Amino acid sequence: MNDVPQGERLMMARQRYETVKEEERDPLRRLAALAARVTGAEIGILSLLRADDKWWHVAYGIRGADLPQEIGFCREVLTNGSFLYRADTEQPPQRDQTFFRGSNLRFGAGVPLVAPDGFVVGTLCALDMRLSHPEPSELKDLLSRLAAIAMDEIELSRSFRAAYQSRLQMRELISNVPEGIMFFDASGRLAAWNAAMEKVAPRLMPMLSVGRDFDEIETMGRERLLGNPPKFLISADIGEIEQFEGRTFDGRFIRVRIRKLPAGERFVFCSDVSDLRKRETKLRQTEAVIKKAEELAKMGYFVFDTSRFVTEFISPGIFKIADSLNSRDPHLGYEDMLARVHPDDLEKVKTSTLSSIERNEPLNVEFRALTESGEIQHLWLTDATVEDAETGRELRVGVVQDLTDRREKEVALEEAVAFKRAISDAALDCIVVADSEGKIIDFNPSAERTFGFKADEVIGKPLSETIIPQEYRKAHQAGLERYR
Repeated sequence: MNDVPQGERLMMARQRYETVKEEERDPLRRLAALAARVTGAEIGILSLLRADDKWWHVAYGIRGADLPQEIGFCREVLTNGSFLYRADTEQPPQRDQTFFRGSNLRFGAGVPLVAPDGFVVGTLCALDMRLSHPEPSELKDLLSRLAAIAMDEIELSRSFRAAYQSRLQMRELISNVPEGIMFFDASGRLAAWNAAMEKVAPRLMPMLSVGRDFDEIETMGRERLLGNPPKFLISADIGEIEQFEGRTFDGRFIRVRIRKLPAGERFVFCSDVSDLRKRETKLRQTEAVIKKAEELAKMGYFVFDTSRFVTEFISPGIFKIADSLNSRDPHLGYEDMLARVHPDDLEKVKTSTLSSIERNEPLNVEFRALTESGEIQHLWLTDATVEDAETGRELRVGVVQDLTDRREKEVALEEAVAFKRAISDAALDCIVVADSEGKIIDFNPSAERTFGFKADEVIGKPLSETIIPQEYRKAHQAGLERYR
């Protein structure tokens, strides 16, 4: 503010007092009348000079229609900035042509109206056509006291008007807010609330009245909404914000936030969070299902930012699969993830992932990885592109599944099949195996030599059409039907 030129600051000071409503003028008229009476003058005038250099007056002892816009004596008081006394004796050279020219006034006494920031914004003057008045020293003290009272009244009116306008604006503002709001002034008294309070907290409405104490409403409100003692689900103090949440008598969930402002006022926000709580419960259930599914399938998922080549999110299932990853860091880099890949599969994984990102195609790759203890894991990775709903960024959502158990069982099965084949091929006896439909599924070398068919000639064909003699085929087929 000190950087603003003095002249501009003066204009700003005068602008503050340009608007005086009609209902605010009566106290000032009474002060103008009191100025006239204590000085014994016929006329008392309280004047404010606007930023456009035009006067605003209230007067006693003269009709408004007879009051000139410019009063020379009042202008001189304002310019002088201090008490001014003039008496016209009509005896040259004492006759004062400056202050009383063109009028019948013979006496004037006035003091400036000084704003709290020290700028002169108006005057309080007593004028008369007579000369018999108190001494200047007495007039100075009386008028100065009245001028101070006048400025206090003007400041009070401004403050009240500003507070009233602020209150109206605040009422209009909170009326459009969907959550319930109460406003308490600096003395802790209820000043306003919006219509949403009736919907959010109907049991609280009988308590709400302008001027009611905050502590009383808070104590009784908690009991009416949440019971006695209140059943809190959440209760916390965060700086200047107190927050609590509870379940009401009718089964709804109410969240209350109390925000204390630096000047001592309080805003109380009441929200029905029943739908939010239901969604949170549903979300927790979904998360529990996903977690269990991850455990059962030995899989996990992650979200990868292709622009920065770091993960945005990693599910707990990933950390169970990859025990060497830091579970406290959800933002792992591409190189961190590649570090676990088996050296023999590293190039394959790099080529597959970079190619899928470049072509914006889904990834599907199986590879080996190393655990923290050096054991080999068989993993399967697939992912696809999604768009971040908030930022529009392109992300990749990937799924990793641990196939180690399955691969080990497949290897064991392959070994068992090979062992069985070796026994079958070395047997001297004929081994012919058929399924429940009577179709041949295995035909060993001894059977080939005995029946004269190659295995590939009879595999998949019915026994009754190959090695069963013609005269026994009907009996064989009938016996097979009985066992189906």
